[in-house]
Amino acid sequence: MTTTQNYVIFKIDNEMLAIPVSVAYEIISYQEPTEIPEIQEYIKGVINIRGSIMPAIDLRLKLGKNEKELDENTSIIMLDFKTNEKKYKLGIIVDEVVSILEIDELKIIPVPSVGSKYNSDFVNGMLKTDSNYIIILDIIKIITQNKITIVTE
Repeated sequence: MTTTQNYVIFKIDNEMLAIPVSVAYEIISYQEPTEIPEIQEYIKGVINIRGSIMPAIDLRLKLGKNEKELDENTSIIMLDFKTNEKKYKLGIIVDEVVSILEIDELKIIPVPSVGSKYNSDFVNGMLKTDSNYIIILDIIKIITQNKITIVTE
């Protein structure tokens, strides 16, 4: 029996990354966040989504990459998930959303322990495509590390 799951595929630099649709409830065009003073650099501020105020996190910075100039492809993926009895609602800023892809879980391969650009705790695996690899992130671990407390309800 094949087990499939839908993923949001997006780019940061030239890397293809993915997160499960189960935690991503909406994709919106970039909107400038309202800055919050004296907060982590990767938290760009808050955005207003239909009357709800939510933090916007620059995933590039959260993953340790350099800041990039925004362009017409810059998007925000809205996340909604629960962990340890806390509910998280926030947006992650990415360079470009590419597609929604249904992936057969059996085709996801483990990440090699040598040479990975990302902490292996934050990667659930990789998917080989015709032209490259898609890195499947554990976005919940990425967001909840370092106690981003402003995203809880």
